[in-house]
Amino acid sequence: MSLLAFILIVLSAGFHATWNLLAKKTTMTFPFYAIICTTSCLMWLHVQLWTPVPIWSLPVSFWLCIVFTVSSDVLYCCGLIHSYRCLDMST
Repeated sequence: MSLLAFILIVLSAGFHATWNLLAKKTTMTFPFYAIICTTSCLMWLHVQLWTPVPIWSLPVSFWLCIVFTVSSDVLYCCGLIHSYRCLDMST
């Protein structure tokens, strides 16, 4: 395994552990997830501004994938909120 792969795996595990800690300490609500998702979208918005591909030239299949992905993410977040409310996530 390369050093870069090792570092990325350790960082990913650290981010995941931090996320779980944050989820246990706060009340998980849909607006909380909406804020997290909006923040991450805004953090990556600059990529669209300097990419040579204009957004209006993307095919319809791309937009259908975006709609499907966002819908799936909303369902996932709702399920996660429900599981954090009803279950003990530490076991």
